[in-house]
Amino acid sequence: MCNKSMGLVLMILGLIAAPAATFAQVVNLALNPSFEEDEVILDDPEWTMWATWGDQSGLNSTVALDDTEFIDGTRSLKIMPTGDTNWYFIVLNLPIPLKVGTKYTASFWVKAEKPRPLGVQFKDTANKPVTWGYTDFQLTTEWAEYSMTAPAQDAEMKLEFFCSGSEVPFWLDFLYIYEGDHVEGIEPSAIANVGKAVRPAPAADSTDVPRDVVLSWTPAKDAVGRNVYFGTDLAAVSDADLANPSGVLVGENQTETTYAPADLQYGQTYYWRVDEIGAPPDSTVFKGDVWRFTVEPYAYPIRNVSASASSAQPGMGAQNTVNGSGLNADDAHSTELTQMWMSTGAQPNWIQYEFDAPYKLHELWVWNSNQLIEAFMGFGARNVIVEYSLDGAAWTTLEGVPEFARASGSPAYTANTVVDFGGVMAQYVKLTVTQTWGGMTPQTGLSEVRFFYVPVQARGPQPAVAATGVSIDAELNWRPGREATSHNVYLGTDENALASVATVTEHRYAPSSLDFGTTYFWKVDEVGDAGAYAGEVWSFTTQDYATIDDFESYNDDDRRIYDTWIDGLTNQASGSQVGYDVSPFAERTVVHGGKQAMPLLYDNSASPFYSEAERTFASPQDWTIGGADSLLLHFRAATQAEGNSAESLYVTIKDSSGKSKTVMNPDIAATTRTEWQAWRIPLSEFTAAGVKVNAVKSMTVGVGNKAAPAKGGAGTLFLDDLGYGHPAP
Repeated sequence: MCNKSMGLVLMILGLIAAPAATFAQVVNLALNPSFEEDEVILDDPEWTMWATWGDQSGLNSTVALDDTEFIDGTRSLKIMPTGDTNWYFIVLNLPIPLKVGTKYTASFWVKAEKPRPLGVQFKDTANKPVTWGYTDFQLTTEWAEYSMTAPAQDAEMKLEFFCSGSEVPFWLDFLYIYEGDHVEGIEPSAIANVGKAVRPAPAADSTDVPRDVVLSWTPAKDAVGRNVYFGTDLAAVSDADLANPSGVLVGENQTETTYAPADLQYGQTYYWRVDEIGAPPDSTVFKGDVWRFTVEPYAYPIRNVSASASSAQPGMGAQNTVNGSGLNADDAHSTELTQMWMSTGAQPNWIQYEFDAPYKLHELWVWNSNQLIEAFMGFGARNVIVEYSLDGAAWTTLEGVPEFARASGSPAYTANTVVDFGGVMAQYVKLTVTQTWGGMTPQTGLSEVRFFYVPVQARGPQPAVAATGVSIDAELNWRPGREATSHNVYLGTDENALASVATVTEHRYAPSSLDFGTTYFWKVDEVGDAGAYAGEVWSFTTQDYATIDDFESYNDDDRRIYDTWIDGLTNQASGSQVGYDVSPFAERTVVHGGKQAMPLLYDNSASPFYSEAERTFASPQDWTIGGADSLLLHFRAATQAEGNSAESLYVTIKDSSGKSKTVMNPDIAATTRTEWQAWRIPLSEFTAAGVKVNAVKSMTVGVGNKAAPAKGGAGTLFLDDLGYGHPAP
């Protein structure tokens, strides 16, 4: 009786004292929880991580990774559902292993364009069907966390988001699935980092960063300044503050959100931190995370190397020395014979390497023969003649070659010989072994070699090779050769007849003019004291059109869409209304590109029997630059079920002198087209009427026929991505 009572007391005390789980103790079972990994999601054939399922009216639903709206990391999943029943389109995360009977919590963050419902449930992955924990949530237009907890009914499950039933788009991010009840304090980065600098560039842990990099970051929303710390000592950068700067404070209360470090060293790792400073009177300092990056090395490994030898034993060919066989992640080599080269012993013993092009050689790293019996037999090369050649016929002997060090004969063996090539140019290298470490047998061998070259040609072009949609205002940039003191730039549209356009001292060049929709070829010859190094020919294709208005800049506060595009509701001159009655005023579901389009509500049932929206530019616009010869508008109607009347569509352009011209769309029922239409208008239509398209003052989009008005109907038209340019052939 007494023992039982004591046991009960201890058990109760134990329950009282047991702490709740903390964020640090939570193991997230969700796969790719913040969409930072690239994967196929829509109609994923693998059905792993994220996937979708659709049926009936939900089949036209789409999803897309969105890097403009997120609560954690750098992107979320935007879900654009169709369908009149919630299960007609489902987004899933799977497979999740569970313990039957144990409680699990799913928490996730969601934001919708407008308030809408969302149903979520747990379900077995085998579709037995076994479901549990179904919950209906009501989403808002702000990011918020939603969670559900229920005991597992199966050993493996998928989390299902029932997206249809409402066609309001929404964003999903930061999914956590974990054992037990809901845990407080699991915060996405956008909340955990409130007040802190985020999104460093270069990204955290970047390698091969150029020596002239300029560091940048996204500041906290209300920050008025920041303190920047930078150095090679992690502890110093992490612990420094204004009172104890530790020699790493490089910017105090600076307003700029960039920092340009000087004299960065090749191959060095640097650490940096940005402390954002809040607005007065508190002026709170928010200590930032420590980021790091590693500067580019002075020399790079040559990747494309082929090997041949005087002889080789079966399974121990010369190519083993350059194919990475036997090397682990720490560059330690195995003791496996078939992961090395071993000669038959026929004299002379040599091994020869050929590169895919001539290189300015820096060093050769050598892993000697690393057999288990190396300590007894000494197969490894000791004295070696090294020769190099540009053509494989005329050879030059390299001076100062050191004795090749002996291998340890253990799987922890790493390269222990470095041959300095001193920057000679070569496409071929030959190693002739004149003495081995044992000297008892004629056979010899090597485990691995690695050649390093000094980059002397221009490389890493921006725009990237074969890039498309490049701005006609683009600046060309590249990584310079190590010895370059100037750069000869060639540019043109014929890759076989490039013209020299400039000699510059910086590794960048801004073309004086580029045309729309054109493929350009370019190269850079690097010039230094040792001579010139011809560059490779690169290419890029410019954008077809420049933006007049893509409607992305408008908001519901100080830049409303109807304040820029003046409608009939404002000036009483026509039957139009730009934007909706309530926010969001721009259209955010039916878009051609980006996140917004312009809704143009028209009513031609009463005088003056047409509807217009006009934008007047603050300064005249030049639509002739870059060889532009056409105007582009994208438009579409609301769905037919909403009853758009069939009306004509027109555009009027007015120049700075007041001269104008109206062009009608050839489709007299343009307002009924429920798919996006691309309307291209030759600029010659306007210039033929005397309109100066190099001085455009206003642009009007109208529904109806202003020249011959007639009673019509009403409806809604969407406009998006207006531009001028020239389409690529």
